[in-house]
Formats: sequence, structure tokens, C-alpha cells
Amino acid sequence: MYRNERERRWWCVSVEELRAIASKLALTNEQSTLFRVLLGRSERIARMYVGAIIALNDELDPERFCKAAHQMRELMEKISEIADVEIRALNERMGEKVAELETEFKAMVENSKLKGPEWDVPSDPPIRRCLNKTQEFFEWKANHQPKRREEIKAVLRALDGPRLPAADLEKISIDKWMEKKQFFVRVAHHQFDPVEADFFENVAFVQDFLLSKLNPRTFADFDAVDAIVEEGEGQ
Repeated sequence: MYRNERERRWWCVSVEELRAIASKLALTNEQSTLFRVLLGRSERIARMYVGAIIALNDELDPERFCKAAHQMRELMEKISEIADVEIRALNERMGEKVAELETEFKAMVENSKLKGPEWDVPSDPPIRRCLNKTQEFFEWKANHQPKRREEIKAVLRALDGPRLPAADLEKISIDKWMEKKQFFVRVAHHQFDPVEADFFENVAFVQDFLLSKLNPRTFADFDAVDAIVEEGEGQ
């Protein structure tokens, strides 16, 4: 549910109140357009976007980048709802899989006749279950990232509608989307302190990227495509 009362109140704000809040944020033309487009497709995702902007604008909050990154990460994860694409791998978490493996290991240690550090008696059912669970985990790990990439491709293609991008451009777009998502994940988890300019640059990329897909304009699209290609070629 909600982490605190402030969060509960935020998610109980009506659409009219959300529009009123957004109108007070001095949004740029691009931000205002993206908010309007998102609100027309998903009220929940529009809330995440406004939440990111509110957090980012609060210069007195030392945690503003972390809070804004959390909202941006959530927005990028939930954008599949707008695309109406079923995702599974993108909703799976390494931590959950490790926790499952840890539970099995603890059960093995408690119930198996084999005891470390020697482990010098024949295997028994608890050991076999643990080994099977370990094998299952590493098979999942080997297949997880490729599946995530395929699901991102499906989401971005759905956002494009009938337009099908060139294969090389599509690869660059997927790479950049995953890179920006990882940036926000790391900041949200306090794995590093971002430079302000870098944070705003990553937010701007996601904003422009979504606008080019959800509210395409011919010349704006060309500019967005050029920017993505140039950034990809520069790496």
C-alpha cells in the first residue's frame, strides 16, 4: 500500500487537482505537452511524471534526486501500461530470486544430513532440492536480460504505432532506454550521487523520447532521431 500519509494523500488527488498542481509548476512547453499526453493515456503514469518534477524542483530537499529518480524509474517501468503490452521479465527482480534461493539453502542446511564444511555423506532430498533450485536460478539469470530487452523492444514498438523503425536505430533506442533506466535505478538506490546537469540531461532524454513516440511531430521526430543516433555513435 502506501509508505506514509503523504504518499496516500498524493495518490488520492483527483484528476482536476492533479491538473491544478501541474499548472502551478511552471512547466516548459515540452513538459506541459507530455503531462497532457500522459494524463490522456494513464492517470497513474501522469502522477509519476508530476511527482518527478515536483521532487526535482525542490532544491531545499537534499534527497530530491533520489526521489525524482524513483518516480522516473517507476514511469519507465509502467509505460508498458500505455503500450498495452504484457510484460513478465521486466517485473521480475533479482532480489526476489536470490531470496527464494536463500530460503531453499537455509532449509537444506536445517534438514539435510550433509553438514559443512566437509559435506562428506551421500546426497539426500534436501540437497537435491537445493541444487535444483540453484540450477533454476542460474538458468533464469542467463535468460533474464535477453527477455527484458525483447520486452522493451515490444513496448517501444507499441508506442510507435504502425511506424516500424530501422533495425539499427531501434537497437540504439533500446540501448539508450535501458541505460537511462539503469541510471535512475542507481540514483534511487543511493548507489551514487549524480551531477545535477547529468540528472537533468537524463530526464530530458526520457521526456523527449516519450514525446517523439506519444505526440510525434515530423520535424521534432527528425531532431530526436538525429540526437539518438549521434549519442549512440559517440559511444
